Amino acid sequence: MNFQVKDFEYSTKNIPLANKNTFLQKLIEKTESLIQRMRWKAFFFLNPNSDTQAKETYGFNSKHLPPHVKELYDFEDCMRDMIQRINFKTNHHLNDLQKKLSTDLKEIREQKHIFVKVDKTTNYYKTEPEDYITPVNKNVTKSYKKTDSNVPKEIASKDKQIAETLGLDDRIKVSACRDSFITLKDHKP
Repeated sequence: MNFQVKDFEYSTKNIPLANKNTFLQKLIEKTESLIQRMRWKAFFFLNPNSDTQAKETYGFNSKHLPPHVKELYDFEDCMRDMIQRINFKTNHHLNDLQKKLSTDLKEIREQKHIFVKVDKTTNYYKTEPEDYITPVNKNVTKSYKKTDSNVPKEIASKDKQIAETLGLDDRIKVSACRDSFITLKDHKP
């Protein structure tokens, strides 16, 4: 196995500057979320008797879009105008940390290698994907046994039945399949 230590020399919790498209996409997404929450609040405030069947939802939000509230039209128009009027300027005066974050991010995106987080230290190891997959498989099969591909489908089917029984099938999303991962340990010899 070929693991090379990669020290970023700064906290990996630092956030690099986003590009224009990413920033606008997140801004629009968060603005839409705000407007939807405001519409629901305004709708229930203006129509206190509309929610006659208050059922237990266990904290799961509705996937239904809120009705338009005419009292919020001006506010929503102003929010849209404000987003459209945003002007970006290129900042050539980045500090050293932001420059390093940008170059490291570019390097990571161009790499064919993967970076594996290390447990209890701030180190990362750069390695080939094949060299990482082998220890992951060994670690996972050490504690768990492999099963056929129908088991996740059966679990999802059972989850769906429970959601339908509770009347929450319109609110709960299907659980996503996630890959297994490991963190390397380099704090002991």
